[in-house]
Amino acid sequence: MPFVDYSNDDGFFRKYRVMFVEGKPYACHLAISPRWMIHYYNAAMAENQWMRDEEARFVANLDAVFTGKLAGALREIAAAIPLEYFGIDCAIARDGRLLLFEADAAMLVHGTDPTDLYPYKRAGFERIQRALNDLLVRP
Repeated sequence: MPFVDYSNDDGFFRKYRVMFVEGKPYACHLAISPRWMIHYYNAAMAENQWMRDEEARFVANLDAVFTGKLAGALREIAAAIPLEYFGIDCAIARDGRLLLFEADAAMLVHGTDPTDLYPYKRAGFERIQRALNDLLVRP
């Protein structure tokens, strides 16, 4: 497929991981990189406080990033995938549309990042974990 330039005006690419539990989206993480092929481990998040600050804002409030048409796109994805639990990796294209990279029921979600460097990530992980636990214990 043709390359899609989804970089922001600052020249950096952003890949969002959003987990869905019973159709509700939860922020998992955000990877920011000057390269379009982003994996969290190669995004230099640990080396850049401004990247971690932006990720912290996303993890704290997914709705502040995915507003309007983007929130609608998340609802459409949840409705189109008949699973109680799955995740997506996505970006926001230059024209404001959601650019979906992957949808998967086995995406990595963990709470093992060092809390001194990523103090915000534990709360995001625990939100997802609580929602999944609530789903699993429901009769």
